[in-house]
Amino acid sequence: MSNESPQMEKKNNSMYFSATVTGLPQRLRLASLRRDQVPMAVYHLLRVFFMETQNNRFISYSETHEEVSMILEESAASSFPEGLLNLSTQFWKAIEFTGGSSPSTDLQWHFVKDVSEPLGRAGIPIFFFTTFNSDLILVEESNFDSAKRCLKANLPILWADEEPTSNIQGPSYAPGPCNVLADPFRKLQAFPEISLYFTSIRKEAEQSYILDLIRLLFYAPPRPSRFISFTQNEDEISLILDGESLSQIPNQNLEIVLEDAWVPIRRRQKAGFTETGVVSAISSPLGSLSMLYLSTFHTGWFMVRKEDLEKAKLLLSVVNFTFEQ
Repeated sequence: MSNESPQMEKKNNSMYFSATVTGLPQRLRLASLRRDQVPMAVYHLLRVFFMETQNNRFISYSETHEEVSMILEESAASSFPEGLLNLSTQFWKAIEFTGGSSPSTDLQWHFVKDVSEPLGRAGIPIFFFTTFNSDLILVEESNFDSAKRCLKANLPILWADEEPTSNIQGPSYAPGPCNVLADPFRKLQAFPEISLYFTSIRKEAEQSYILDLIRLLFYAPPRPSRFISFTQNEDEISLILDGESLSQIPNQNLEIVLEDAWVPIRRRQKAGFTETGVVSAISSPLGSLSMLYLSTFHTGWFMVRKEDLEKAKLLLSVVNFTFEQ
């Protein structure tokens, strides 16, 4: 777990942070796979996820009762048989924040809003997701430089490969709503029967956990409450799991399991990869409630602590979000 945490301070009634931010080098593709296609894709999934041994790789696999969504490096995506995966046409680059809203820190208030809002106001689409130790924002490769300038102009961050400087060029945006969502995109669905937990695999257990994870990802029977997100990069092996899935990973392979239970809330409809301002529109009304976000290929999920669910639903309903059964 990272020892570095952003320093945060109150300013103009908003929460700000100071963190070192890293632009990851990989060219990434977003991919989806129908759940009934997983058996025919298992060989390729095993090879990409567990048999390739290059350093500094990036992979992510998220599965719910509706979809399998992946983030793959360019070479990994191209290694699947043509037509097996539904792939984004765009290439994406990741911007990593360590210790932002991630549940391994206590510095979650307003982070998702503060990061997503200026990008939304700049018209830059994002793919946002939280892991155990970090938050990652994916932007289209063609928007990477613009996103970097926008973040530097609006947030007190230090890019990992740059010296501190006050000469920041980019548009600065006042806090406020960055997009008005049409009614079809304001429909949400909460799953209070699902409790999600954040954990990470110990690096020294990297070999012994593989069989357990293969069984969990590719051979476990389907369940309506199944929710899994597995992300591996140079710094961490992160898992977001429902309670039953968590019980299938031996405790000795886990670094720590955070006690907080989180409830997933799904967006009912998504306007593709070009939509902007959505993450900010959801996070802004929640005020001081902690929230985490997980974009997937076909939709988006956000999570609130179980004890905060009813308050979150009330706050979102005030700004015309509706919850469906």
